[in-house]
Amino acid sequence: MRKLCVICLFLTVLFAFSVNAKVCFLPGVFAGDGCIEGEVSVGCSGFERTSPCPSNYSQETCSDNGRTYYRCTCKSNNIPMPDSRYRCLGSYDSSCGCAAADTVCNTSIYSYESCDAYAGTVANSDFCADPSTGKRHYKSCDCPESIYPYDCKETGLKESRLAQKCKDSSGKTAYSYCDCIDSWTTEPCSENSSGCNTLLDDAYRGGNMGYCYSCGPATCANAQEKNLTAVFCSVTPTTNTNCYSLGYTTLDNGTGLCADGTEGVKCIFDSKYMFCEGQLSGDNISGCTYVDKAACEATNIHSFCDIDYGYDMEPDYDSDMDSDYDADADYDSDMDSDYDADADYDSDMDSDYDYDYEYGQCYVPMGCKSGYYSNRSACDSLIGTTSNATIVNADANGCGECQYPVSDCSDLGVNYKNESEIVGMTCSNSARVNLSGTYKNCYWGCEDEISGCALGDVYYSDGSCGSVDEYDSSKIAIGVVFALSAEKGGMPYTTAEAEAEGFRAEHGRVINLRNLTSDSTTYAFDPENPYDNSDKSLYFGLYGGTDVSGLTNYESAALMLTGFQNDDIELYSGKENTAKFASATPAYSSCTNGSYTVGTANYNQYCASTAAKAAISFYPPEVSSSDAIAGAGNWYLPAIGELALLYGIDVSKMTSGTSTSGATGTTKTIVNNTLTALASQKVDAAMLTDGYYWSSVECASNTSWLLVFSNGYRTYYSRRSSGYFRVALEF
Repeated sequence: MRKLCVICLFLTVLFAFSVNAKVCFLPGVFAGDGCIEGEVSVGCSGFERTSPCPSNYSQETCSDNGRTYYRCTCKSNNIPMPDSRYRCLGSYDSSCGCAAADTVCNTSIYSYESCDAYAGTVANSDFCADPSTGKRHYKSCDCPESIYPYDCKETGLKESRLAQKCKDSSGKTAYSYCDCIDSWTTEPCSENSSGCNTLLDDAYRGGNMGYCYSCGPATCANAQEKNLTAVFCSVTPTTNTNCYSLGYTTLDNGTGLCADGTEGVKCIFDSKYMFCEGQLSGDNISGCTYVDKAACEATNIHSFCDIDYGYDMEPDYDSDMDSDYDADADYDSDMDSDYDADADYDSDMDSDYDYDYEYGQCYVPMGCKSGYYSNRSACDSLIGTTSNATIVNADANGCGECQYPVSDCSDLGVNYKNESEIVGMTCSNSARVNLSGTYKNCYWGCEDEISGCALGDVYYSDGSCGSVDEYDSSKIAIGVVFALSAEKGGMPYTTAEAEAEGFRAEHGRVINLRNLTSDSTTYAFDPENPYDNSDKSLYFGLYGGTDVSGLTNYESAALMLTGFQNDDIELYSGKENTAKFASATPAYSSCTNGSYTVGTANYNQYCASTAAKAAISFYPPEVSSSDAIAGAGNWYLPAIGELALLYGIDVSKMTSGTSTSGATGTTKTIVNNTLTALASQKVDAAMLTDGYYWSSVECASNTSWLLVFSNGYRTYYSRRSSGYFRVALEF
């Protein structure tokens, strides 16, 4: 009995104590989490959560005993998760997914908000729309096949510089039509007079431009093909050989018959010409003055002569006239006269006009040779303005020289200059002209030469630059110009200024031709093998509280935005920043206490100035490491502002340091076009990768800034991480 009372007393005390006790549930038990203070609610049955519901749930509340309890149910417009099209910025689980307001498109897949930066392209039909805003993101920007259906990679074709072209977001270029490669021709083989009349292959150029043909030597089928066996089957054909020179001197009048009614043997290179037995030679042709080309040009020294096929002969005239006249007259001499005249007149006249169209070889002047003219209008066209020119030293055909009644080029007009006046200028037109009997070189359409480099120019190891359309294979291409400035290393011009038509500068920045790589085991960079190592990225290094001396810490989006708006030179001073990173001392404990050994993967990831020292030691494989312009020590890790210029940036449209605001993508397109063109010239070059590129601007003691080249996003990340890596050069 005593024991029973003790037990009862214990239970009573325990119950009394429990009224104000703290009852805790493990997460997930009874759908609750955290702890419930005070007495467990009875009046809020079914409201079993004591903290607010996650963002992907709708919540109901209930108050009891001074406490608030929550009931959570899935929101009706949630997006199922996981879904590769989207990213969830809030809470999600497999049963309820992610709230629409927290769901955004996965920009690593759907990278393009518009296709404005890719002229001529249309957005891919595979797109993603943000559930809350409806804003579309596209997987790619494609060239419409209806306008740009050709890549010009087919055998016999090459890219056309005159055709319309479109470059899509992957860097692939498509054309409205193609050109023929140099060894192919647009002339059908059957009409080719060079002896290559056998069709080997053809390719359609597109755009109603016809075909490109690959022609081979003629095949000699039979002995009737006069002279062809000797000329084309036994010896190498020559370009000045034609059907007429082979003996096919009769021009087909449409019947295929010779003058005697026999069938002519046609030339297999040009069926308009035939061989006929007894065909006429030049000296048989009535009215032919020159049966020899040399004789024609000897008399008409400023004219060119050619064969006038189809010479019209004298007509044959046949008149057959038969006349019958019968007069029977009776005359009576008395006063009664009877006159009877019965006259029968029969005239039969048959006239035949027979024109015999015979053909033969006859040379006539066809026009003036180059540099000779026959009238004042032609002389005016030569210099592009009206004049009082006269024709002097004319030949029998009237072709001669233009002589202008002035003594100086400037007398031709205000825009005309003498040769001594065009130093430092480029002129679109020039001509050697006769000025009152004295010959001078005159120039017009002249402008002062604009020196320097333009965005997208190829930069060579000798310090020169030029358009990729005029790529100089005798030089070594080492990079592409992506920024311009008034001074070497100075504040760059804006993207809009540098991209203006005709804008050039003596100074700027160059990006190298490929991403740098590292060893996947040690994370080390090898300057003798910069491009083809096993790891296609690089670790930055200097992790663990290493605050680099002399560098500003842009620790927030607001500071970065202010830096861009204030034109902070440090955001564009990659060379100085790289040198400071390279000389920094690691502060991470495992580096200072010797736990991580020099040369190991851990040391290169956490301790060493891996990125900075890789940039400084880099030199293009085609040049010497000691080269004054492109050798080691000239290259550096670009600052975040320089990477923004490499992508294309409009600072006036920036709203945050960590966003895509202000990013244009225009310079990236220009640079990628040049890199692609260089690769087509067998230069070791590759386009910028749509990924994270390291910069030499510090965020904090463990982090540095990067730029995402799929969309221009600016962000920062831990320096123990790897990223893509290109190096820059000041000029």
